[in-house]
This record gives sequence, structure tokens and C-alpha cells, in this order.
Amino acid sequence: MIHLVIGGSGSGKSAYAERFALACRRNDRKLFYLATMAPIGREAERRIERHRKMREGLGFETIEMQRSIGDLADSNDIKGSVILLESLSDLLANELFEPDGSMNDTDTVGTRIFSEIMKLDEETEDIIIVSDDIFRDGIGYTGETDRYMEILGKIHIWIAEASETVTEVICGIPRARKGGMK
Repeated sequence: MIHLVIGGSGSGKSAYAERFALACRRNDRKLFYLATMAPIGREAERRIERHRKMREGLGFETIEMQRSIGDLADSNDIKGSVILLESLSDLLANELFEPDGSMNDTDTVGTRIFSEIMKLDEETEDIIIVSDDIFRDGIGYTGETDRYMEILGKIHIWIAEASETVTEVICGIPRARKGGMK
């Protein structure tokens, strides 16, 4: 089953998603943390380290994979497991932009990411997907930023439609937007 957790920066969505993943784990199933943030720059490195400390001792096995997450579906390790994907927003940025800043094919990246998530869903018991709510700042963007936001919005819609649950986390408070809460 797919579960989508959305919230703004610093909303508490990651901590909630970790608790949710632990609640989904049954019968000693493996618990994976699929980390998609690329360690580029000091801020990213600090955030990665903070997230590592948050989940320390919780039983997560970390897989660092910034692109092509569908490749995991071929691994016997993930069959029947619980995966926490952190985060869809970073995954899209990694797939959409090359290290030199150039953009990849924007017409296919969203559907490819969604297909890879669906492929993982077929092999796992639960997949909890964390993503950023970047749509409420009231600022109009142009160019590459606007295109990124458009694609992320489409992926959110597709995943929400396929999800058993959708939860928005605001100031650490989870709000069910679809389905119930664990």
C-alpha cells in the first residue's frame, strides 16, 4: 500500500512518516529508509546527518539512492518490506536536473518516477512517501522552478490517487486528507 505524507519545511513530516512506517511494520518485516537527498553542500549534509540521528536505533536499513529508484524492485531484499521514501521532492530534483544545472526531459520524468514508485509498491507491503508542500508561498515562479513545481504537483496527484492514505503534517500535527491514520 502507498501512503503519502506531505508538509512544509520543518513541519514534522519526517518524524511522523518514521512513526507511521514503524506502525506499518508487522511480523519482523524489513524496514528500509530510501534516502534520496544528494549530499551537495553543507546544508544538505547537515540535514542528512540530522535525519540519520532522528532514525538512529529505530531499525531502519538505509538505502541511499538519488535516482532510478525502480531498480530496487528487482532486489529480493525489499519483497514484503516497508519502505520510507524520503523524499519525493529531492528525487524529482535529482532526476530533473543534472549536476551542471541542465534540465533533463521534462515530459517524461514525472511519469517515470510515478511508474518506479508503482513498481516498488508491487514488491513491498507498504511504501510511505514523504514530499514537500511547496505550493503555498503565493509567489509566482517562472522557467525551471515553475516546471519543477508543475511536475511535482502532477506526481502528488497521481500518488494521492493511488494511495491508501494521504496525510498532511502542519506544525507537527498530522491531518488525514485521505483514509485514516495509524
